[in-house]
Amino acid sequence: AERERQIDAAQRRKADQQRKQELEFMKKMAEQEDRKRQLMILEEKKKAEKEEKMRQERQRARERVQRKREEDQRKRDEQQLAIEADRDKFLYQQTQAIRERQRRYAELKPVLPRQRPPERP
Repeated sequence: AERERQIDAAQRRKADQQRKQELEFMKKMAEQEDRKRQLMILEEKKKAEKEEKMRQERQRARERVQRKREEDQRKRDEQQLAIEADRDKFLYQQTQAIRERQRRYAELKPVLPRQRPPERP
C-alpha cells in the first residue's frame, strides 16, 4: 500500500511537472506570438509613416511645380504687357510725329509755290 502511494505520488509529481512544462511552453509561445504581432504592428506603422511622408513630399513637389508654372506665366504676362506698352508708346510717338509734320507742312504750304501738274502729251 505504501509502495502504491509512493508510485501514485511520483506519477502525480511527474504529471504536475509535465503540466507545468506545458504551461511554460504555452506561455513562451504566446509571448513569442505577441512579440511577432507587436513587430508587425510596428512595421505597418513605419510603412504607413513612410508612405505618408512620400505622399506629402509628392504633394509639396506638385505645389512647387504649380508655383513655378504660375510664376513663369506671370513673368510671360508681364513681358507681354511691357512689349505691348512699348509698341503703344512707339505708335503714339509715330502718330505725334506725323501730326507734327502735317502741322508744319500746313504752315509752310501757303509759302510754297504751287506746282503745276506735269503736262501730258
